[in-house]
Amino acid sequence: KNLRKKMSAESGSLSKDVPWEWIKAARDIVKAEPRKQPDHLPVQLLPWLYLSDMPSALKLSQDNPLDITAVLTTNKIFREDDLWGITAEFAESDIRHGYVGGVDIIGYDMMKYHWEDACKFIEESLNCSNGKEEAVGTPASPPKILIHCAAGTNRSALVAGAAMIAFGTLSSDDSTHNSNHKDFTFIEVISILKKQRGFVLNNIWFIRLLAEFAQQRGQLGPKPDGYSKVALRKSELII
Repeated sequence: KNLRKKMSAESGSLSKDVPWEWIKAARDIVKAEPRKQPDHLPVQLLPWLYLSDMPSALKLSQDNPLDITAVLTTNKIFREDDLWGITAEFAESDIRHGYVGGVDIIGYDMMKYHWEDACKFIEESLNCSNGKEEAVGTPASPPKILIHCAAGTNRSALVAGAAMIAFGTLSSDDSTHNSNHKDFTFIEVISILKKQRGFVLNNIWFIRLLAEFAQQRGQLGPKPDGYSKVALRKSELII
Protein backbone atom coordinates (compact mmCIF):
# COMPACT_ATOMS: atom_id res chain seq x y z
CA LYS A 1 0.00 0.00 0.00
CA ASN A 2 2.79 2.43 0.89
CA LEU A 3 4.61 1.55 -2.34
CA ARG A 4 1.49 2.32 -4.38
CA LYS A 5 1.23 5.72 -2.66
CA LYS A 6 4.91 6.38 -3.38
CA MET A 7 4.53 5.56 -7.08
CA SER A 8 1.43 7.73 -7.36
CA ALA A 9 3.15 10.67 -5.68
CA GLU A 10 6.27 10.40 -7.81
CA SER A 11 4.52 10.38 -11.18
CA GLY A 12 4.77 14.14 -11.35
CA SER A 13 8.57 13.99 -11.06
CA LEU A 14 8.96 12.34 -14.46
CA SER A 15 9.60 14.31 -17.61
CA LYS A 16 6.62 16.11 -19.12
CA ASP A 17 8.22 15.85 -22.56
CA VAL A 18 8.52 12.06 -22.71
CA PRO A 19 10.77 10.90 -25.60
CA TRP A 20 8.34 8.24 -26.81
CA GLU A 21 9.99 7.92 -30.23
CA TRP A 22 13.23 6.74 -28.60
CA ILE A 23 11.38 4.55 -26.09
CA LYS A 24 9.48 2.78 -28.87
CA ALA A 25 12.66 2.28 -30.90
CA ALA A 26 14.35 0.80 -27.82
CA ARG A 27 11.34 -1.46 -27.22
CA ASP A 28 11.68 -2.87 -30.72
CA ILE A 29 15.41 -3.46 -30.21
CA VAL A 30 15.00 -5.42 -26.98
CA LYS A 31 12.04 -7.49 -28.17
CA ALA A 32 13.74 -8.52 -31.42
CA GLU A 33 14.89 -12.11 -31.79
CA PRO A 34 16.93 -13.76 -30.53
CA ARG A 35 15.53 -13.20 -27.04
CA LYS A 36 17.49 -15.81 -25.20
CA GLN A 37 19.62 -16.10 -22.11
CA PRO A 38 23.39 -15.90 -22.71
CA ASP A 39 25.38 -19.09 -22.34
CA HIS A 40 26.78 -17.79 -19.07
CA LEU A 41 26.60 -14.82 -16.73
CA PRO A 42 28.06 -12.29 -15.99
CA VAL A 43 28.23 -10.60 -19.39
CA GLN A 44 30.63 -7.77 -20.16
CA LEU A 45 29.14 -4.46 -21.28
CA LEU A 46 32.30 -2.32 -21.20
CA PRO A 47 35.90 -3.07 -20.18
CA TRP A 48 35.01 -1.96 -16.63
CA LEU A 49 31.33 -2.93 -16.44
CA TYR A 50 29.53 -6.28 -16.13
CA LEU A 51 25.88 -7.35 -15.78
CA SER A 52 24.65 -10.44 -13.96
CA ASP A 53 21.89 -12.23 -12.12
CA MET A 54 22.13 -12.79 -8.38
CA PRO A 55 23.23 -16.47 -8.28
CA SER A 56 26.14 -15.82 -10.64
CA ALA A 57 27.13 -12.69 -8.75
CA LEU A 58 27.22 -14.47 -5.39
CA LYS A 59 29.56 -17.12 -6.78
CA LEU A 60 32.21 -14.44 -7.19
CA SER A 61 32.89 -14.51 -3.46
CA GLN A 62 34.23 -18.04 -3.95
CA ASP A 63 35.58 -17.90 -7.50
CA ASN A 64 36.40 -14.65 -9.28
CA PRO A 65 37.99 -15.45 -12.66
CA LEU A 66 37.00 -12.04 -14.09
CA ASP A 67 38.81 -10.15 -11.29
CA ILE A 68 35.67 -8.23 -10.39
CA THR A 69 36.56 -5.62 -7.77
CA ALA A 70 33.11 -4.26 -6.87
CA VAL A 71 29.57 -5.64 -6.89
CA LEU A 72 26.40 -3.54 -6.76
CA THR A 73 23.18 -5.31 -5.73
CA THR A 74 20.05 -3.61 -7.08
CA ASN A 75 17.32 -6.02 -5.97
CA LYS A 76 15.70 -5.80 -2.57
CA ILE A 77 17.18 -7.98 0.18
CA PHE A 78 14.43 -8.32 2.77
CA ARG A 79 16.45 -9.59 5.73
CA GLU A 80 19.19 -7.32 7.05
CA ASP A 81 21.18 -10.34 8.25
CA ASP A 82 21.22 -11.69 4.68
CA LEU A 83 22.50 -8.37 3.34
CA TRP A 84 25.27 -8.20 5.95
CA GLY A 85 26.18 -11.80 5.15
CA ILE A 86 26.52 -11.05 1.44
CA THR A 87 28.66 -7.98 2.13
CA ALA A 88 30.89 -9.95 4.49
CA GLU A 89 31.43 -12.76 1.99
CA PHE A 90 32.46 -10.30 -0.70
CA ALA A 91 34.75 -8.49 1.75
CA GLU A 92 36.60 -11.73 2.46
CA SER A 93 37.44 -11.86 -1.26
CA ASP A 94 38.49 -8.19 -1.39
CA ILE A 95 35.37 -7.24 -3.36
CA ARG A 96 33.56 -4.00 -2.48
CA HIS A 97 29.80 -4.40 -2.12
CA GLY A 98 27.09 -1.81 -2.55
CA TYR A 99 23.33 -2.10 -2.22
CA VAL A 100 20.30 -0.25 -3.58
CA GLY A 101 17.11 -2.23 -3.06
CA GLY A 102 14.85 -1.54 -6.01
CA VAL A 103 11.52 -3.05 -7.07
CA ASP A 104 10.84 -4.36 -10.59
CA ILE A 105 7.30 -3.16 -11.27
CA ILE A 106 5.66 -0.64 -13.59
CA GLY A 107 5.51 2.80 -11.98
CA TYR A 108 8.49 2.43 -9.63
CA ASP A 109 10.97 5.27 -10.19
CA MET A 110 14.21 3.35 -9.74
CA MET A 111 16.28 6.32 -10.87
CA LYS A 112 14.70 8.80 -8.48
CA TYR A 113 15.14 6.64 -5.41
CA HIS A 114 18.37 4.78 -6.16
CA TRP A 115 20.52 6.37 -8.86
CA GLU A 116 22.28 8.86 -6.59
CA ASP A 117 23.50 6.09 -4.26
CA ALA A 118 24.31 3.77 -7.15
CA CYS A 119 26.27 6.47 -8.96
CA LYS A 120 28.25 7.30 -5.82
CA PHE A 121 29.19 3.65 -5.34
CA ILE A 122 30.20 3.25 -9.00
CA GLU A 123 32.29 6.43 -8.94
CA GLU A 124 34.04 5.42 -5.72
CA SER A 125 34.70 1.94 -7.11
CA LEU A 126 36.19 3.36 -10.30
CA ASN A 127 38.55 5.53 -8.26
CA CYS A 128 39.97 2.83 -6.04
CA SER A 129 42.12 -0.23 -6.56
CA ASN A 130 40.87 -3.71 -5.80
CA GLY A 131 42.60 -3.73 -2.43
CA LYS A 132 44.74 -6.77 -3.19
CA GLU A 133 48.45 -6.72 -2.60
CA GLU A 134 50.41 -6.48 -5.83
CA ALA A 135 54.00 -7.49 -6.45
CA VAL A 136 56.49 -4.64 -6.21
CA GLY A 137 56.57 -2.75 -9.50
CA THR A 138 53.29 -4.30 -10.68
CA PRO A 139 50.46 -1.83 -11.33
CA ALA A 140 47.21 -2.41 -9.48
CA SER A 141 44.49 -4.19 -11.43
CA PRO A 142 41.95 -1.75 -12.88
CA PRO A 143 38.58 -1.83 -11.11
CA LYS A 144 35.82 -3.91 -12.68
CA ILE A 145 32.27 -3.35 -11.50
CA LEU A 146 29.48 -5.91 -11.67
CA ILE A 147 25.85 -4.81 -11.33
CA HIS A 148 23.19 -7.41 -10.63
CA CYS A 149 19.59 -7.89 -9.58
CA ALA A 150 17.62 -11.11 -9.11
CA ALA A 151 17.54 -12.06 -12.81
CA GLY A 152 19.90 -9.50 -14.33
CA THR A 153 17.14 -8.29 -16.64
CA ASN A 154 15.50 -5.04 -15.48
CA ARG A 155 16.75 -3.30 -12.32
CA SER A 156 20.43 -4.02 -12.88
CA ALA A 157 20.15 -3.39 -16.62
CA LEU A 158 18.63 0.04 -15.94
CA VAL A 159 21.39 0.99 -13.50
CA ALA A 160 24.09 -0.43 -15.77
CA GLY A 161 22.63 1.45 -18.72
CA ALA A 162 22.61 4.68 -16.71
CA ALA A 163 26.23 4.03 -15.73
CA MET A 164 27.17 3.64 -19.40
CA ILE A 165 25.50 6.96 -20.20
CA ALA A 166 27.04 8.73 -17.19
CA PHE A 167 30.59 7.35 -17.40
CA GLY A 168 30.97 6.12 -20.98
CA THR A 169 34.20 4.33 -21.83
CA LEU A 170 35.90 6.11 -18.97
CA SER A 171 39.14 4.27 -18.26
CA SER A 172 38.61 2.31 -15.06
CA ASP A 173 42.10 3.18 -13.79
CA ASP A 174 41.90 6.88 -14.60
CA SER A 175 38.99 9.10 -13.59
CA THR A 176 39.77 11.68 -16.27
CA HIS A 177 38.57 11.63 -19.85
CA ASN A 178 41.24 10.34 -22.20
CA SER A 179 41.70 10.41 -25.97
CA ASN A 180 39.74 7.17 -26.32
CA HIS A 181 36.77 8.31 -24.25
CA LYS A 182 33.33 7.84 -25.77
CA ASP A 183 29.96 9.07 -24.56
CA PHE A 184 27.10 6.75 -25.44
CA THR A 185 23.67 7.71 -26.73
CA PHE A 186 20.53 6.08 -25.38
CA ILE A 187 20.04 3.81 -28.41
CA GLU A 188 23.71 2.78 -28.35
CA VAL A 189 23.33 1.71 -24.72
CA ILE A 190 20.14 -0.23 -25.47
CA SER A 191 21.89 -1.96 -28.37
CA ILE A 192 24.83 -3.02 -26.20
CA LEU A 193 22.54 -4.34 -23.48
CA LYS A 194 20.56 -6.32 -26.07
CA LYS A 195 23.64 -7.71 -27.80
CA GLN A 196 25.38 -8.81 -24.62
CA ARG A 197 22.42 -9.84 -22.42
CA GLY A 198 19.93 -11.10 -25.03
CA PHE A 199 16.81 -11.06 -22.89
CA VAL A 200 16.77 -7.65 -21.23
CA LEU A 201 14.55 -4.73 -20.17
CA ASN A 202 11.18 -6.39 -20.75
CA ASN A 203 9.79 -3.76 -18.34
CA ILE A 204 9.31 -0.84 -20.75
CA TRP A 205 8.79 1.50 -17.79
CA PHE A 206 12.49 1.09 -17.03
CA ILE A 207 13.32 1.85 -20.66
CA ARG A 208 11.38 5.08 -20.19
CA LEU A 209 13.40 5.92 -17.07
CA LEU A 210 16.65 5.31 -18.94
CA ALA A 211 15.48 7.38 -21.91
CA GLU A 212 14.56 10.31 -19.67
CA PHE A 213 17.93 10.06 -17.92
CA ALA A 214 19.67 10.26 -21.31
CA GLN A 215 17.38 13.14 -22.27
CA GLN A 216 18.35 15.09 -19.15
CA ARG A 217 22.02 14.65 -20.05
CA GLY A 218 21.56 15.51 -23.73
CA GLN A 219 22.46 11.97 -24.80
CA LEU A 220 19.31 10.71 -26.49
CA GLY A 221 21.00 10.88 -29.87
CA PRO A 222 19.31 11.33 -33.26
CA LYS A 223 15.54 10.85 -33.33
CA PRO A 224 14.68 7.40 -34.69
CA ASP A 225 12.63 7.34 -37.88
CA GLY A 226 9.17 5.86 -38.08
CA TYR A 227 7.98 6.40 -34.50
CA SER A 228 5.28 8.74 -33.19
CA LYS A 229 5.07 10.79 -30.00
CA VAL A 230 1.88 8.99 -28.97
CA ALA A 231 2.31 7.56 -25.47
CA LEU A 232 2.30 3.82 -24.90
CA ARG A 233 -0.62 2.43 -22.91
CA LYS A 234 0.09 0.79 -19.56
CA SER A 235 -0.74 -2.59 -21.08
CA GLU A 236 2.11 -2.05 -23.56
CA LEU A 237 4.79 -1.47 -20.92
CA ILE A 238 5.65 -5.15 -20.51
CA ILE A 239 7.04 -7.23 -23.36
